[in-house]
Amino acid sequence: DWWRDMSRTGCARGCARAVDACALRRRGWAQRVEGFRSWRARGRRASGEGYRLRRACGGVRVWRSRVLTMCVCVCVLCFIGVSLTFGVEQEQGKWTMIRHGKKNPKLNRPADQRKALIRGLTTELLRHGTVTTTMARAKAIRKPVENMIQLAKDGDDYKRRMAESFIYDKEVVNALFEQAPTRYADRNGGYTRIVRTLSRRGDNATMGVIRLV
Repeated sequence: DWWRDMSRTGCARGCARAVDACALRRRGWAQRVEGFRSWRARGRRASGEGYRLRRACGGVRVWRSRVLTMCVCVCVLCFIGVSLTFGVEQEQGKWTMIRHGKKNPKLNRPADQRKALIRGLTTELLRHGTVTTTMARAKAIRKPVENMIQLAKDGDDYKRRMAESFIYDKEVVNALFEQAPTRYADRNGGYTRIVRTLSRRGDNATMGVIRLV
């Protein structure tokens, strides 16, 4: 730097370098940058570096676009193959997936609320003998109700504990284990019956009555 030269080699040299530095600032850095860019461009054109670089970058872009196109085509073909082989059906112009093996209805509830709803409806059906609800809920509680009646027919202590863990009211469990073996002695299943009724006013939901046979 020029101030170091002033301390080492004398004031004359330091002043000369200071004047040169000020002149460069007055001339502006834009000219130096522009000159450097033009020199670099001339060097690349002369050596062919710019052409090779552009060709390499263009080749990479073309290669990436081709790979992306191939991936999209493979995904489309896989979706078509899955739809043709694993049960995508078209119904009235709409594509819907088949619910393979999903026998439990969701009832528009989370898992904990759905289980509590089924347990509550099962308890009320075993207490009163009949419940009026929607058809979806009636079909959902048919299986646990018949399972509780089958446990009561077996009459084991272990089966009683299983019923008490599902039914909310212990008195209902005691009455069920007392009456079920004699009431359903000649039946091996089909302990409930669902009868469809009029639709509910307001949301037009399909209603039904589920009752014990």
